[in-house]
Amino acid sequence: MADKPWIDLETLDMDQEALPLERVRRQLPQRHEFALLDRVVLLDKERDLAVGYKDLKTDDWWARGHFPENPVFPGILMCEGGAHIATLLWKTFAFLPEESLIGFGGLEKVRFRRQVVPPGRIYFIAKTGICRARMAKLPVQAIYNGEVVFDATIIGVAL
Repeated sequence: MADKPWIDLETLDMDQEALPLERVRRQLPQRHEFALLDRVVLLDKERDLAVGYKDLKTDDWWARGHFPENPVFPGILMCEGGAHIATLLWKTFAFLPEESLIGFGGLEKVRFRRQVVPPGRIYFIAKTGICRARMAKLPVQAIYNGEVVFDATIIGVAL
């Protein structure tokens, strides 16, 4: 995978909504603790990229137990955040219906490269990969403090 970010985040307007949050919520059924995108700032067909972020706080629900007194954002939640941005990219660029439900089909080439310790903002980036009507394989990465902290290939299936 990549040890460098696929995009220079400094070039993006983080106040821009490439996809309004109400539309994100229509396309992703996850709610409450599992809503892992606060904003989508880029959906770029020419570059085949989507970028979103989640602001992490020291009192987030997972921080109390992972790990007490030294919270570390769980790797499995990085996978989930990557899946969220990948789902939005797939639905948008493949013109899948907003209401279509996408589930995990698998994960490939998963690497956790650094710890993510709050507070801070984690960016999830997805690139177009193999996209079909019922299955997609999309490369994803997460950036924290300017460094790649996670990368993988997400396999999504239309349910």
